[in-house]
Amino acid sequence: MKKMLITFIAAVCFFNLPALGQPDYKSFYEKKIRSYQKMKNAGGALAIVGSVFTVAGTALLVTVPSLEYDDYGYNSNEEEVALRVTGGVVCLAVGIEILVAGIVVGSLGARKQRQYKSKLDNLSMRMICSPKQQGLMLTYRF
Repeated sequence: MKKMLITFIAAVCFFNLPALGQPDYKSFYEKKIRSYQKMKNAGGALAIVGSVFTVAGTALLVTVPSLEYDDYGYNSNEEEVALRVTGGVVCLAVGIEILVAGIVVGSLGARKQRQYKSKLDNLSMRMICSPKQQGLMLTYRF
């Protein structure tokens, strides 16, 4: 009975206080999973914003009015055309860059999140309390 009580107290102390020089892998992996979840979500948001900018830039370029000259060679909508073309090109360029960045960041976050989830699932620790065996068991599957 004394051995089981001492083993239980030691186990409680072991799980509550991190051992010196022994990293706490479970909390480390959980922190990484949360970090990469945020990265995946940010990538999705960037991809959506990039798509909106790309569509807006394309719409601006498609709806540019044609230049109309009067009898004296004067163009009344030249400034409007120049502004629409410039805005369309800028929106299209920025939208494509944000879209590509969002796809890359989102896919990297998803891949790393899956990787750390599998590492967390592969690591387990439990206490063995039986009359013949007492102790802790650390299991890592790979």
